[in-house]
Amino acid sequence: MKKDSRYTPEQALGRMMQLCSQSEKCEYDIQQKLIKYGLLISDVEKIIDKLIEERFIDETRFCKAYVNDKFRFNNWGRVKIRHMLKAKKISNTNIEMALSSITDEEYCDKVMRILRSKLKNMPLPDDYNERNKVAAHIIRKGFEADKVFAIMSEYIVEEL
Repeated sequence: MKKDSRYTPEQALGRMMQLCSQSEKCEYDIQQKLIKYGLLISDVEKIIDKLIEERFIDETRFCKAYVNDKFRFNNWGRVKIRHMLKAKKISNTNIEMALSSITDEEYCDKVMRILRSKLKNMPLPDDYNERNKVAAHIIRKGFEADKVFAIMSEYIVEEL
């Protein structure tokens, strides 16, 4: 059964305040949700302005939380995180500032953990195609290819 999506601007504002209180949201996500509610663009803009004014929406805070969560819990690399934040229309300044919170040491450790996890139940990849398959798995998670291959080479040398 589908819920009635007809909200008054006041009801929508209250709902968005509640939603933003539960977890960080960006302006784009809230805008899309309000449009789905069937509100006029002018009402959507007023609601978003009010949410920003009341600090329910803060692009910098959202960006930091997003980067932290996606890197630590979803095992995403910088490439994928950057791409997803751009899709949410986050400014490059905020994206780069938030991504800089990931140290190179943490980043390499994450690649190494993913690599160890992938190779846990299989022998060391000894030919070019096997290594590429393992590397492709990590690269799809959004890690840079050059870092992945460098860490893989280091790992294979350590294991031999």
